[in-house]
Amino acid sequence: MTIRTKKDTSTGTGMPRTVQRIPLPHSSMFAMVLQTNTRWMHPMRQDKRPEREDQDRRGAVDRC
Repeated sequence: MTIRTKKDTSTGTGMPRTVQRIPLPHSSMFAMVLQTNTRWMHPMRQDKRPEREDQDRRGAVDRC
């Protein structure tokens, strides 16, 4: 998971964003409190695997 600081629009400075990469195992959860969520963004990356591979992965989850 990658989190980045949000743009600071109050100061108007062009400060670069801080980026943190957090390795998470499969099916894990990353929890943030409200104060953390106001400072950091946590976008989800799009799954760009071919459709065939994506169906195989989803089928495995459905069978559990």
